[in-house]
Amino acid sequence: MQARGISRNGKIAGAAVLGAVLVLVPGSWDELYQTPSGDRILEQSCKGFEADERPPLPSVVAIEPEHRAPGGIPGYIRSLVDAYARSGAAPLSGRFPLENDVTDTLRVIPGLRTDVVVSWLDPITGDPGGPRFGANNDYIAWFGDGWDDDWTGDVVGSAPQFNGSPDAGWVWVNHEYVSNNAPQVGAAPGGQHLTLARFLQHAGVLDLDVTRDSAWDQH
Repeated sequence: MQARGISRNGKIAGAAVLGAVLVLVPGSWDELYQTPSGDRILEQSCKGFEADERPPLPSVVAIEPEHRAPGGIPGYIRSLVDAYARSGAAPLSGRFPLENDVTDTLRVIPGLRTDVVVSWLDPITGDPGGPRFGANNDYIAWFGDGWDDDWTGDVVGSAPQFNGSPDAGWVWVNHEYVSNNAPQVGAAPGGQHLTLARFLQHAGVLDLDVTRDSAWDQH
């Protein structure tokens, strides 16, 4: 498919992503902080955090096959399940299925790869002062080209999303709120609110040391 929009690393937007699956992730992985979008304000906002204190950067991530496979990702997984059922032994040297783990790293089985498409606060146009990708996204939809050609909008239950071309279209993402500790009088923000405050500071919206409790002396 071709997801129209932006990419943190320039590899997604405007290029074909054959057989990719787009997923929403909440994690604070090292990759998101080590390879920012190239936007100066965002890069400055992400500096200064210890590795274990980095707040989540909600993101859209593409998962795609490393090589073209018949049937794409579903076909690849189906072949592994069939092999598991026939032999009783876990394929891929025991790495399928993935073992349960608690980690901030997005893990995929061998044969698949991940690519961060867009993360919280990434600019979504060519204008640094324009809109930014939102926080805590909790829903994603696909509007393929021609989604409304035969859409019966006057019919109850006829949703427009996930229609149209499977090869090119638009991705729609819902956003919710900013998590963790909002700033209070005499108390600096924490977590995602601190990330947002740093962003606003480097964007010139806030003129104060956002990490100092005493700087927050009014609502």
